[in-house]
Amino acid sequence: MRNDNFQIIIEILSALESQLDNEPGNLNWRMFSPETLGVSVPRWARIITMLEEEKFVKGFSFVIENGKIINNSRDARITFKGLKYLKEEG
Repeated sequence: MRNDNFQIIIEILSALESQLDNEPGNLNWRMFSPETLGVSVPRWARIITMLEEEKFVKGFSFVIENGKIINNSRDARITFKGLKYLKEEG
C-alpha cells in the first residue's frame, strides 16, 4: 500500500479537476478510488475527510461498511481552493 499522502492528494484533486465538465452526480469514482490509488479504504477516507476539512473539496458523503465504501455523494467536486492548491503544488 502507498503512503505518500501528498502525492495521493494531488492525484485525487487532479481526478476531480479533470471532471469539472461532468454533470453533477456523474462523477467517475474509479479515477480516484482506493484501488486505483493503491491505498487502503481507511487511508482514502481520512484523506478525503482532510480535503473537506481544508475546503479543497466539497459534497462528499460516504460510509464504510465491511471495508467497502458506500457512496452517498450527490455533487462531490473540487473547490476553488483545491484548484489553487493543485496549481501551486501539482
